[in-house]
Amino acid sequence: MYLAGRSVDDNPVGIALLHMATYEEAVAFMQSDPAVSSGVFAAEVHPFRFAIMSQFLVAQREMEASMERNRALSRES
Repeated sequence: MYLAGRSVDDNPVGIALLHMATYEEAVAFMQSDPAVSSGVFAAEVHPFRFAIMSQFLVAQREMEASMERNRALSRES
């Protein structure tokens, strides 16, 4: 999860920005949230592509890609 939070106006809306391999994985994750599965909150999943990203997120994505390359190399060995 990259971030989660809610607006602070009179009609609050929450958002969670997830990094999942597939749309189905994101749906399953959101549906497993106790607040969603109990009906306290409703959730919708929408695909998202970054247009601008902070340096922190860029570094995190580079680290994840490096870790995945290392896992792939380990599987080949």
